[in-house]
Amino acid sequence: MVIESDVISVLRESTKALKAREIAALLQRTLHTDVTRSDVNQILYRLKIRGLAEVDDEFKWLLLPDSSRTESKRAETVQGDPRRNRRESYYDVLQVTKNAHPNVIMKAYKALASVYHPDHSTPVERAKAEERMKLINIAYEILSDSRKRAEYDKKLED
Repeated sequence: MVIESDVISVLRESTKALKAREIAALLQRTLHTDVTRSDVNQILYRLKIRGLAEVDDEFKWLLLPDSSRTESKRAETVQGDPRRNRRESYYDVLQVTKNAHPNVIMKAYKALASVYHPDHSTPVERAKAEERMKLINIAYEILSDSRKRAEYDKKLED
């Protein structure tokens, strides 16, 4: 079983951004055990949620530098959580950019669904996971339909 520290060490040692399958292959060679891309993706999205890693439009992952993590944490403690000041958009929920291609939206949805699915959570965290999954489903429903997405974008601009 792959753990978070293994993924972090691969990202630290890499000189370039890597795809989840590349990270899984590197871990499989170094750990001499089966490592699935799904396991790596779950860890990567947890790191992203905590602000430790970022992903680009090509789904290549990069570990954020320590200084930016420290700065963002310091800014949150001084100013509070910025998400409380504004409503989270569906793009934020799916962690994609506003001009993301429909394939990118679908892949982000699948990755987040695998992380937040209530069946994959502990009984204590199940209620939170259900709420988050409902929001992820709504966001995907809107952003995957071109007509609904255009209407949503228009509302965002207003």
